[in-house]
Amino acid sequence: MFAPPGIYTVTGTSSVLWESRPQQLVVTGTTAPAQTEVALGVTLKPSVMDNVRQQVKNLADSCATSTSFSPRTPEDKAILNDCPFEGLEPTTPRNVHWTIIDYPQIKLHVEDDGSITLHTTASGHAGIDHEYNLYPLNPQWTPASQTVEYKVTGTIGEDKGQITWTQ
Repeated sequence: MFAPPGIYTVTGTSSVLWESRPQQLVVTGTTAPAQTEVALGVTLKPSVMDNVRQQVKNLADSCATSTSFSPRTPEDKAILNDCPFEGLEPTTPRNVHWTIIDYPQIKLHVEDDGSITLHTTASGHAGIDHEYNLYPLNPQWTPASQTVEYKVTGTIGEDKGQITWTQ
């Protein structure tokens, strides 16, 4: 685009995901048209990682309130469950209780097309305690537990000024 001689400050658009460093552009008078490229220095805001970590933690905590071996959050209306972990269900379990042992370590990556993806760098772990019975005619409830490893992935976006994570 044409700009008359002068000093300009060029700034990229900021959002809840991105911040940009203003760049100064000096246009001098010349008889031949000159081209100047400006790198806007758009970077992911540091607060995005904290927000996404909290969303991952909130999902795991919500899933851990379930009394099912295949937990779902109360908001889940999809066919596939929205929780990142599940246990191996024995015959006739009862007193099912999940515990989050640790949360996954995550990393955000800005792709070449500008999209942001979430990857697990170290798995999280969830424990499930329950009782099971092998003898239906003579119930003998046996306590048991499992530890399951889980990972999260997805994309990060923005909706109405809020950071969103979609699995």
